[in-house]
Amino acid sequence: MSDALISHHAELNPQSGASREPRVLDVVTPDADGNINCDVVIIGSGMGGSTFAHALRDSGLDIVIVERGDFLPREIHNWSSESVFGQGRYRNAEQWLDEANQPFSPGVFYYVGGNTKFYGAMLPRFREEDFAEIRHAEGLSPAWPISYADLEPWYAEAEKLYRVHGQAGLDPSEPWRSGPYPQPALEHDPALAALEQSMRRSGLKPFVMPAAVDYGNGGDCVLCSTCDGYPCLLDAKADAEVSALRPALRSASVRLLTRTTIKQLITAADGRTVTQAHGLIDGRAVTLHAKRFVLACGAVNSAALLLKSANEQHPEGLGNSS
Repeated sequence: MSDALISHHAELNPQSGASREPRVLDVVTPDADGNINCDVVIIGSGMGGSTFAHALRDSGLDIVIVERGDFLPREIHNWSSESVFGQGRYRNAEQWLDEANQPFSPGVFYYVGGNTKFYGAMLPRFREEDFAEIRHAEGLSPAWPISYADLEPWYAEAEKLYRVHGQAGLDPSEPWRSGPYPQPALEHDPALAALEQSMRRSGLKPFVMPAAVDYGNGGDCVLCSTCDGYPCLLDAKADAEVSALRPALRSASVRLLTRTTIKQLITAADGRTVTQAHGLIDGRAVTLHAKRFVLACGAVNSAALLLKSANEQHPEGLGNSS
């Protein structure tokens, strides 16, 4: 990191571990019996959960977002390769077991904003054929119940929300679009210029990936080399917390519950509707009651929670028919 950047952001007090914004604009406090009542519970504050909350922020519904982690500290270590990779400073996920019951460390993180705090900010769209039936070497991928055309307007909205930079017409495999990217494409790193030209001479078609960063128009992104795998010290990466959750929390009807792990979903007597979520907040029992539950805690943890929520009506876990 340059001395200029360190000076510009000296007010962060790298030793303090201060959060990137006031902790939350509206916190949730369970009652004396550990209960929380609301209209909608969103489990997970990553890309799916935070974007969902953002979409509902003006609905008038009472929304609680549940995150098992806490805020990721904003500190000088965010940009240290030794801290991030060598020491694993921010790795806070438990070990998982593989098919042979051998433990391994998954590439997931439990923080407000989820894994997007560490993603490379690349946001390409699915291809049109991805929604149709596709036969792979490993087997048949069935068609989705919706098409790319159904999602295309929402791709456009998401790209605006996450300030995606790109240029249509450069990627030979890209799907059709109803409009241009909301931000102009970034340029290749100068170190890649010779490689790009060499690839073009060989008949290949390299292109700049769609990037979700706050670059240009007064944005904070400085196109540093610490993006993929790192937290952003400048809050210039368009992650779920910065782009979606913080704006959502400015609504009086959206609240956040951190350091809370949901252990089980409870259904009504007929087994057709989830009515409660049981969990632990800092080791204390908490029960969330709501009319609707949104499960957005990652592909593996969402599936694991459904399996752990088995009951008399669903002995093999909720949603297992799919």
